[in-house]
Amino acid sequence: MRGRFSVWVRVRREDPCGRPTLIRLGLRPRHLLPPMREKGYNASVRNKTTIERARRERRELTQAEARVWALLRDRRFQQIKFRRQHAIGPYVVDFACVSSRLVIEVDGLSHAREEQAAFEARRTEFLEAAGWRILRVANAEALWAIDNVAVMIDAALSS
Repeated sequence: MRGRFSVWVRVRREDPCGRPTLIRLGLRPRHLLPPMREKGYNASVRNKTTIERARRERRELTQAEARVWALLRDRRFQQIKFRRQHAIGPYVVDFACVSSRLVIEVDGLSHAREEQAAFEARRTEFLEAAGWRILRVANAEALWAIDNVAVMIDAALSS
């Protein structure tokens, strides 16, 4: 189990002699990604800016993302938990099912640009190396054919 868990201690300084008092000792699971040191950084650690970006993007959903989220939220889809704007390593994905290691990306017109396509290729390579499967959904399909999106997600979960 070494390397999968880190020990954490919560202390408070209420002892009359000024000594720290132990409240709780336990094990906290580390992030689910394996370390990817061959990339030149420890990708298993989510940094503060990635988490802040994920929080900001949760507040600013596109219309297509809102439609997909209405389908997935609160375990509405096959009683499976999905996360919205989830930080994985240095990247933020639109939707993630951690138990099935499935990422759902809603792609708009900005994904057709050349520099965005290069970024998507790097992110896809990173996620696949970490064991995630990626399902890409077009904006138009999410807006006007949500039933097709549900079928695609069902097929991706069952494979």
